[in-house]
Amino acid sequence: MQSQTPSSRATTSLEFGESLSRRNLLKAATVIGAVSAVGLTACSSSSTPSASASPVPSPTTPKTVSNAEEAGQLVLEYAKYGAAIGSYAIAGALIHNATGNVIGAVASDVLFAIQNRVNQFLEQQVTSGSSESFPYDPTAHGERQLTYWYFENRTRLNLPDAKDITLVTSLDPCAMCTGTVLAAGFNVGVFAIDPFAGINFNSSGAFTDLPEPLRAQAKRRFGYYGTQGGRAYVGGPDVAFSGTLANQSTLDDCYNTYKASADNVLASRKDSDTDPSQLLDPATNPEASAIISAYQKACPSAFTIKLKDYRRPTPELQALLTKLRDSTPGATSAVAYIDPFGNVLSTFADSLAQDPVATALQNVIQTYSQTRFNLTNSASTHDIAVKSLTSAKYGTFVFLNAPSPRVATSFADLGAFGSTVGTKAPVPSPSPMQFFDPPLRGTVTELRKVIAGMPPLYSQLVAINPQPVKQ
Repeated sequence: MQSQTPSSRATTSLEFGESLSRRNLLKAATVIGAVSAVGLTACSSSSTPSASASPVPSPTTPKTVSNAEEAGQLVLEYAKYGAAIGSYAIAGALIHNATGNVIGAVASDVLFAIQNRVNQFLEQQVTSGSSESFPYDPTAHGERQLTYWYFENRTRLNLPDAKDITLVTSLDPCAMCTGTVLAAGFNVGVFAIDPFAGINFNSSGAFTDLPEPLRAQAKRRFGYYGTQGGRAYVGGPDVAFSGTLANQSTLDDCYNTYKASADNVLASRKDSDTDPSQLLDPATNPEASAIISAYQKACPSAFTIKLKDYRRPTPELQALLTKLRDSTPGATSAVAYIDPFGNVLSTFADSLAQDPVATALQNVIQTYSQTRFNLTNSASTHDIAVKSLTSAKYGTFVFLNAPSPRVATSFADLGAFGSTVGTKAPVPSPSPMQFFDPPLRGTVTELRKVIAGMPPLYSQLVAINPQPVKQ
């Protein structure tokens, strides 16, 4: 059985009426300058209620920026926009090194105000239908979205090579985004440090939390902007505007705006993380047919396997993942998500042959999370969704092959798992991260060593612990 990629489940339209063939998850990107102006938005559920609150103005995006301060103000405005729509105040922008052209800019889309599908079209306002934020996609960080968008559009829009672009970000990239941008080949310009989840969490610039050869790549590709009267620039020579200084207040605002939004996001995520003991199994509940239909539309193999124990994957699941990998062109592995009732809800192979950053795990997370959001955000399915579905931290992610310890996309997967779970697993043993077979490259021992050196979010709070499946 070959499952669909997340992008093939539903398509959306660009401003010029073109089909978005790869990623329906992008909420915002503005493409300006030589490629004209293009806006991206995710598909909305037809049953989504209209919002009636006052609109939230979309940021004004300049066509070009000429120094670190202007770049900082750009991502800061988008970060504030992310907070305004109920998500993290983190944002990124793609800047062409040679010209300063702003290729794209996007805010975090991890959460949205419920009963509102936010559109970040260029110069278009968005409305917030409720003050209640709800998780949309834990992988929808600005850097990750921009990278996916770039590979979707680089040929059609004749975009510059990744090595000639700097991804400017308001906050130090997390592990997921670091692995993603290293795989892509961008330069990365950073403003604020994230001492908990950022890849340069200790501000050393040594990137000892990355394995080689990723460590050497980060030293060459990442740069941390200097400020007037503050820190000096530290980083690689090819980061845009590395020779200019930003205002210290811009750097401080990037961090303080993020920190304020993070407190709000944590409260929203806690409210949406219903304990499974309070839920009904959608597979056995006659009222949950809409849940089953939605997941099977997103992933044909959803609800085709039910495990007696959601932490005890079976040979049947291994066979499904093997067949999925083998039937997906260019795929090397596959991943499944199992809910607390033992229902297999999302299975995908990687699609790295078409998109060098589209891993199986991230395909799985995006499918489960976005489908859950759409069901919760629809008037017709809201009640049954909140009675049936909860945070993915309560389930089990099963890999056909364990992540490879020294590969950028695998490092991104470790980060994606950490961002999705967000805390220690409610049931830590057996582990919520399991695998049937060892890494394709490297060993499980090396993998554990890499995890132990990751920023505190992953190594200490989440305490990622990949375990082999016990059969």
